[in-house]
Amino acid sequence: MADTKLTGLTENTSVAAEDLLYSVDDPSSAQLSRKITVANLLKIINALTNNTTPATADELLLYDAGGSEAQKITLANLFTNIDSMVVDEGGTTTTPAANKVRLYAKADGLLYSKDDAGTETQVSGGGGGVGLNMLANGGMRIAQRGTSFISTTLVPNSDGEYTLDRWALLSDGNDIVDVTQEASVLPAGAENAIKLEVETANKQFGIVQILEAADAEKIIGGVASLSFQARMAAADDNTHSLKAVVLAWDGTKDEPTLDVVGTWAASITPATNWTAENTPSSLTLTTSWQEFTIENISIDTASAKNVAVFIYCDQTDGAIDDAVYITNVKLEEGAEATDYDESPVAIDFTRCARYCFVWGGNNADEAACSMWVLLNNNSRGPFTLPTKMRTIPSLTISNVTHFLLYNGANQSDPVTSLTIGKGSPIAPRLDAIDSGAGYTVGAGFLAANGTTDARMIFDAELGV
Repeated sequence: MADTKLTGLTENTSVAAEDLLYSVDDPSSAQLSRKITVANLLKIINALTNNTTPATADELLLYDAGGSEAQKITLANLFTNIDSMVVDEGGTTTTPAANKVRLYAKADGLLYSKDDAGTETQVSGGGGGVGLNMLANGGMRIAQRGTSFISTTLVPNSDGEYTLDRWALLSDGNDIVDVTQEASVLPAGAENAIKLEVETANKQFGIVQILEAADAEKIIGGVASLSFQARMAAADDNTHSLKAVVLAWDGTKDEPTLDVVGTWAASITPATNWTAENTPSSLTLTTSWQEFTIENISIDTASAKNVAVFIYCDQTDGAIDDAVYITNVKLEEGAEATDYDESPVAIDFTRCARYCFVWGGNNADEAACSMWVLLNNNSRGPFTLPTKMRTIPSLTISNVTHFLLYNGANQSDPVTSLTIGKGSPIAPRLDAIDSGAGYTVGAGFLAANGTTDARMIFDAELGV
């Protein structure tokens, strides 16, 4: 064994940290024979000087698996075979070599890839495979104001009326389309859609949602993508195409005009202080559900504060009873649209309740809030809202005769006036006047007058 050459020894193919190597300590002087473990040998790597400015001519140690031997390789040759990851600050990134893919970050903070054909693809939407929907109630599930809107309902189908939560109807006149929360004609996986059925022929219409400034700021100066699903009711409908546009408001922050349309046409002219951020194309509908995407929209209007999404019929020859259905509307940050992902219904409701809360309709004798009965038929009491609203809300009631005022003796009188006496986005004070002779000062409460039609609509929506 003592005469065996190094090359003749049995190879150790499963080296362990405790395995021993031969070493010479202080080879220039004492030349002492010593043993060293593999673990201690590797520790010396941490003591080496760190090269903070590597050059392409610098060399690395390489184990050649094909030749089963140690070799050296320059950094230049290493990166010839590994397409580098680069940071592109908004410039043009070069196309990689054949059969390679280049990864890079752009100035928008998102990760992209480019293949050898020069095709760029966004790898992520800034934190996952599904981007956050900036719109509330994109699936049309929340319908506090009602599930049907015609000319005679409490909330009518008039131009500029909010219908399904967070979605306002815009139309070239009033009673142009009936609005319904659809529960049967749906794409796979959807719970609801909005149905717009023509009531006045040859007029245009659409739905709009406006983001408040605190939410819109994340895409202002960047890019966003819009997606939605839609279809028409019948093959012979004239409402067979839609357009979708993202608009920016450069007027006073959070005081946008709700009517984003300045002039109705196949391509609308936006109203004053509203600017179209994309040039909308006509999207042809069929009697089957289709998904439409508008990607990489630059939100670059100077001094923009708010952003809106407007989806409208670009046809001007709609016939009575023609109809379109829309659902799963999503606006997200980033250059690509990702899959629609429905929020839990409780979260969706809370997002909507920031802008509108509707009390009533659950029980014919439903209690609304406690009241303190004062002299002269006056009563006051705080109404606690389910979440803090965007601003102090206004109050609309179904009909004053829908309400009763009770005193501590369980005596009741019809209400003749019901208003907000002291505004608050959390607990506005309600002031009521009853029609009776007056009660003794003390505790009481406000309730529905034996009808499920009683409603109080607390409104803090955007749009004036």
